[in-house]
Amino acid sequence: MKSQNKWKTLLVIVSITTIALLGITSCSNKQTEQQNKYAEEAVKALKKLNAATDVGINKSEYSKLVIEAKTSVTQASEKLPAGVLKTEMMSAIDAYQDVIGLWNSYDMSLSMRGQYSLTAEEASDAVLKSEKSKDGSLIKTKYNLSTSDREKVFAEIWKQAANHVEKASSLIQ
Repeated sequence: MKSQNKWKTLLVIVSITTIALLGITSCSNKQTEQQNKYAEEAVKALKKLNAATDVGINKSEYSKLVIEAKTSVTQASEKLPAGVLKTEMMSAIDAYQDVIGLWNSYDMSLSMRGQYSLTAEEASDAVLKSEKSKDGSLIKTKYNLSTSDREKVFAEIWKQAANHVEKASSLIQ
């Protein structure tokens, strides 16, 4: 009889522990309302940036939108737990920031190309062979770029950023 009571007690303890662990796990997989709010704001800012790149934008306006989006993504990132949603938002904003660096380098190389007797294509090629991303990797490698044409490079990076934004958007609960 004593042995049966021990087993019953053990079974009750294991059951309660299992239920508690399941509850903790299911709660940790869902964002809180506040986290969702920040994530939604960040994705909204990223989508605004997507739309601007689709219709055409100058460097000054682009920079302003990247700053706005970066602010929203940073705020969301501080609130969100590590995971795919956070990673997708950060990957998107990193891509948009990489374009700013490239844009500046392209402009500088084109203004200096006369000093080095380079064609526009050679100057663009030189930029892509040396320009690094925020994470330290070469941009050409990171985005698997096969051209050095500025417009095509920007379009490809923006396309990849847009894919990250769409993935992030689909993950908001």
